[in-house]
Amino acid sequence: MKTLFFKKALIVMLLSLILFLSGCCEDGVRTSSHNIPKNDWIGVLNFALADLDFRINNYTSVKYENYEDQEHAYYVSNDCSISLLGQSLNFNIPVQRYEPLSIYVVDINAQSASVNTTEGKLQISLSMESNGPEFWTNCVSNAGCFAIGNRNVNIEDFVINLRVQPIVESGRITYNTENIEIDIDSEIRVSGCNDDLFAFLCDIFMPDRENTIKNSISFEFEKFMKKEEIRSIFSNAIMVYIRDVQGINEEIVSAGIAINGNLLITSENLDPTCEE
Repeated sequence: MKTLFFKKALIVMLLSLILFLSGCCEDGVRTSSHNIPKNDWIGVLNFALADLDFRINNYTSVKYENYEDQEHAYYVSNDCSISLLGQSLNFNIPVQRYEPLSIYVVDINAQSASVNTTEGKLQISLSMESNGPEFWTNCVSNAGCFAIGNRNVNIEDFVINLRVQPIVESGRITYNTENIEIDIDSEIRVSGCNDDLFAFLCDIFMPDRENTIKNSISFEFEKFMKKEEIRSIFSNAIMVYIRDVQGINEEIVSAGIAINGNLLITSENLDPTCEE
């Protein structure tokens, strides 16, 4: 019985593979399936990312330069930017409040970017770097501020990993905004929180400071990745490759990543020779 079961299962798998590789044609529509090796399409995306210019900043050293309230005293808006494949976008990251602290992002740039696949998802890894502290905290409107003061936040080996699921919208490959995964690989160190007279105040005002800062970064990056302008940049990069290099000009109806990292695409086009 087991031998018969496995034979049937093998036949089903072979038939499915044949259908996938050859596609089908019925009711006036020809369906084609495409299996693009991982090294091919990932290599193209990595080549495109070599042109990435990505910067995040919402800090100015001039107090009250743009805003008069204390919680935004050093804030500058729309000072973040991304540029890739001839497309550019300026965007904003708001000040994060962690009472009584305002947390600012200080001129962080992407040093390198790479793409890989994991568990059927696309992973984009950004290695970030700043010439000085990556974040800065400003303590306001609290009696303890005289002691805790303002702190530099240094992040070592700052890598942001973003994982997205490819989907198809209006015939174009993009990614799902409902299940974006973000994690931060880094070691965060707040100046003075381990080595000065008032270090204990860090444990009072910032008891979970590392996770707080990481969660703040993840929250803002998730909002960033949900922007239609960012999805458009990603979509344009992959679609140029699909159309111009792979020569797939039919309407794309589905896309996914296999466990081995291959890109699986199903396309359709009208074909009057198909049986009605």
